[in-house]
Amino acid sequence: MKKLRPWCLRFTLCREGHRFNLELTLTASDKVAHFARLAGGLYDHWSVLCQYRGQLELEGRKTDIGGLCTFEYARAAKVNLPFRFFTYQIINIDSCTQVLLTEVLGPLGLEAQRRVYVRGLNDHGAVYGRGFDFTVQEFESTVSITPNGHSMRLPKIFSWRVEDENGEEVIAIEGQSNGDFNYGMTAGHAGSYQYRGCFRGRPVEGTGYIEYIDLRGQ
Repeated sequence: MKKLRPWCLRFTLCREGHRFNLELTLTASDKVAHFARLAGGLYDHWSVLCQYRGQLELEGRKTDIGGLCTFEYARAAKVNLPFRFFTYQIINIDSCTQVLLTEVLGPLGLEAQRRVYVRGLNDHGAVYGRGFDFTVQEFESTVSITPNGHSMRLPKIFSWRVEDENGEEVIAIEGQSNGDFNYGMTAGHAGSYQYRGCFRGRPVEGTGYIEYIDLRGQ
């Protein structure tokens, strides 16, 4: 994890005049995960732990919301990178703790990154890779075809886990997609899932966020 200088950064997001509207304020913490740093400045990607507060409006009905989120930002050179598989997932364990998973594979399934990041509002946390496993037990019945002609099977039931440096299990998650994958996350899809599992010895459950790209069969 990387420490930012101790100032408060705020971002606002507003959408109005539609069936679905929102107004959010994000306050950034100093907890930053630097996911990728490729040589020569080919690609850099950061994730900043934030708190959000605001309001959602659906067909005139307004709901106040608040909690943990991330602010993602990246930079890249104009080159084609040979990655064939990518998943990025976010779950909020409680009002202070967030867990991020990322897996990136290159040609022939070569590992580019397999990591789980644990961080909190009062804790810069740690990065874990020992015993990493992400497995899809069941895919959606219909193959998704992207607008640019790529086909991929999207996960329906899946699991993931990781251990600490002593071989103790940090987190183990069983997830089931909510069936709401939408295209538009670079070359793939983003959606949500319901999960149950165990985090540092205690049961957890809730809703997670998932990004997913699988081009290995093409």
